[in-house]
Amino acid sequence: MSHRYFTTPIYYVNDRPHIGHAYTTVLTDAITRWHQLMGHSTFFLTGTDEHGQKVQQAADGRGVTPQAHCDELHMAFKTLWPNLHIEPTDFIRTTEKRHKAVVHRVLNELWDKDLIYAKEYGGWYSVSEERFWTEKDLVDGKCPASGNPVEWIEEKNYFFKMSNYQQALIDHINENPDFIRPSHRRNEVLGFLRQPLTDLCISRPKSRLSWGIELPFDTDYVTYVWFDALLNYLTGIGYPDSDEWKGWWAESTHLIGKDILTTHSVYWTTMLMAMEVPLPKSIVAHGWWLMGNSKMSKTKGNVVDPMALKDQYGVEVFRYFLLRDMSVGQDASFSEAGLVTRNNTELANDLGNLVNRTLNLVEKRFDAKAPAYTKANADEDSQVIAMTNNLGQAVTKLILQYRTHEAVDTAMALVRRLNKYINDTVPFKVIKEDPERAASIIRVVLNGLYAAATWLTAVMPQTMNELIHRIGADTNGVQDGAPVFKGEPLFPKYDLPIPDVAEEPTQTQEAPKEATAQEDGIIEFSDFAKVDLRVAQVVAAEKVEGADKLLKLNVDMGDESRQIVAGIASCYSPDELVGKRVVLVANLKPRKIFGLESQGMILAARDGDGIFVVSPDGFPVSGAEVS
Repeated sequence: MSHRYFTTPIYYVNDRPHIGHAYTTVLTDAITRWHQLMGHSTFFLTGTDEHGQKVQQAADGRGVTPQAHCDELHMAFKTLWPNLHIEPTDFIRTTEKRHKAVVHRVLNELWDKDLIYAKEYGGWYSVSEERFWTEKDLVDGKCPASGNPVEWIEEKNYFFKMSNYQQALIDHINENPDFIRPSHRRNEVLGFLRQPLTDLCISRPKSRLSWGIELPFDTDYVTYVWFDALLNYLTGIGYPDSDEWKGWWAESTHLIGKDILTTHSVYWTTMLMAMEVPLPKSIVAHGWWLMGNSKMSKTKGNVVDPMALKDQYGVEVFRYFLLRDMSVGQDASFSEAGLVTRNNTELANDLGNLVNRTLNLVEKRFDAKAPAYTKANADEDSQVIAMTNNLGQAVTKLILQYRTHEAVDTAMALVRRLNKYINDTVPFKVIKEDPERAASIIRVVLNGLYAAATWLTAVMPQTMNELIHRIGADTNGVQDGAPVFKGEPLFPKYDLPIPDVAEEPTQTQEAPKEATAQEDGIIEFSDFAKVDLRVAQVVAAEKVEGADKLLKLNVDMGDESRQIVAGIASCYSPDELVGKRVVLVANLKPRKIFGLESQGMILAARDGDGIFVVSPDGFPVSGAEVS
């Protein structure tokens, strides 16, 4: 049995779990479960990052030791995961003895290889990010990652010769196109590596930070938190003493948020090269959950609490929404209304109603036992049976490409097809004249439900296993004569949340003046200047179900992603558009088109019935201004 090793980042113990943590961990859990269905032996690692200046400051503020602080706060993560039906193989803490031993071993090894050296250093230090920045890195004199103030610090520190491995890393990325996924993140890292790579400061003096893993060759210093934390991926599988770690590591995949791509694809990879350990098989960077068009953050007060959603709508509905709505690699907009809509339309209506009416008929007309398939009708049955038999292959292909939202939709497409099949074949009427044929129709539906439920167990493990049990199935599928029971509805419906109502303008407020054009249609330059045109690259495209002319596009604008709904399906297939550069009206007010929010408009020319998307000449970067 082949090995597969999946990891989440280890989460900073000072944080409180939010939807970003939940998504990464649910995603990793689901991918692990899918690989188990493929027959692989799996290892799933998550945990907490417990060293650093912020931990020390928080513990001091509470009047407790850093260790006591970590012992308490790590439980916020460790106890959350079972409540979200997440089942890691191991939960690692960087304060554990096993991890400290690995960090010391690696530091000594690199020191002995003369790959670590000491020097005096000055730089702009960000406490929030716990790292140094150069003058050119700063944005308006502040930390480019957090926007928080920085302070100038000059001190002796120890440095890892990261620059030694720049070309080797570039070569590896170029020679292994699937090493960093999706491809636009790979290009982002290669762009970063076009600049000279500096050596990495891997220490902090105890005079200003004592909470960390002590350097074995200088006890006046502790290890930089990122150097320490990244090594957890090896500690968790028993490096270097276990006989099994190499087997797991050869098939290792790191699932991370895009904001920590550089630390994983540059810091970590060069560390591994220095250690002479093979690089992981793949690094997969997913996008952010947005509220509106901005990233969730504590300062904006728009962080979503996964526990609150779980308690209100159920764990498995929450898991389904996360995996169904985010395309790995792209940002996704969170809305409670979106979650409720997914539940009501896809789970309660499509799947739940199909289960209810099918099992209701089995209970009433087939003595609550799974009927056999004895009377075929090729014209009616063959397409549905083929779709059922091919579902595992289709989902597997998508999972191996980390197209998880499409994998979920592929399983649900079978559910939708089963609904159409049962509407077309009307077994509720057929049974009056041909009970054997009605029984065979129902058996086709039960077999389809088994296939869909099996591949959706990765998404909703408890509910789908319950469904498999209700339809009289075991690991070999639905069995003739097996007991069947309808039970309570699997997915109750919920009322849509009431949105906040914007304040109505009062009579004393001046209404905004509408822009007017001259009578001949000529506009002033100042009017044209209001339009913000930007280059964007299409990174994903799919048809809008039920709308023949519409495509849903995900476009990369450099510093953000947008969802665009465009009426170009008559002239472009989704595959034709992926990778294409387009011109986007970036400051157009978002609007709903066929129930989907469109966050801009792409420019296209129309010639008769033909539509031609406007593309810039050459290869301008995403986000470049068009004027």
